[in-house]
Amino acid sequence: MKDRNPRGGNEGIIGNVTATVVAVGQGATAIQNNAATDAPALGNAISELRKAIDALGLQGPAKEAVASALEALEKAGTSKEPKPDQVGGILQSLSGKLKMIGVVLTETTALAVPAMKIADALRVTLSHLGIG
Repeated sequence: MKDRNPRGGNEGIIGNVTATVVAVGQGATAIQNNAATDAPALGNAISELRKAIDALGLQGPAKEAVASALEALEKAGTSKEPKPDQVGGILQSLSGKLKMIGVVLTETTALAVPAMKIADALRVTLSHLGIG
């Protein structure tokens, strides 16, 4: 019987593997993108978004629903290490709440610009966040 791997060693995965990236087989490569979130830009964009939403002059339950989402966004976005998935999910929720009251985040320039800046600081696109 001929040895399929003349150098010895395993060309497959047996058992459990916990890894950020993995490459298996002859000539395989694995690449990890470690692009960090631009935290200062993220904080500035969230502040800009809050100002734009405040300028809408929302009242009653609409104001309360949007305010709670904004608070969550600010908390997640200004943490020591903002998590793109978490911040993106909150931004998506905020977009949904605004849409319920007739405001489309990506169709209102004053809101769309800071939303795009948030996505850029997270190193993702608005469509990646399910917005736009």
